[in-house]
Amino acid sequence: MSYVVLGAWLVQSGVGIGLLVSWLRHGHRSAPKVVLHVGIGLAALALWIVFIVADNLIAACLTFILITVANAIGDLMLVARSRRIHGTTSKFWPDYWRAAGATFRGAMPKRVTFHALFSPVVYFLCLAVCIGAYVA
Repeated sequence: MSYVVLGAWLVQSGVGIGLLVSWLRHGHRSAPKVVLHVGIGLAALALWIVFIVADNLIAACLTFILITVANAIGDLMLVARSRRIHGTTSKFWPDYWRAAGATFRGAMPKRVTFHALFSPVVYFLCLAVCIGAYVA
């Protein structure tokens, strides 16, 4: 199952790298959230590989912590994009649910939609493997 997570993660990372390249091509250069999101996500992926190779539970747990942080930063970026699209800014949670709705309706670009909707797949598969490794 850890290899299923790795495969899903590689797909997710591929789409994410594609988004990053597109973002850079459009002249964007300085965005701490993007850099953090990508950096933490890649660090988590590297730790997941350590977990697979070394069967190291600590690496798996650290991976899950990092993927949680990376996903939270991704959610912040999705909310910011939704605010730009809708021209609204209110409290975080109403804007978060607006962004989620826009994502499910397909109002976001296709790669953003895939990346946002596939991230819980990777996240919860990772969680399941971490729990299974802990229990075993």
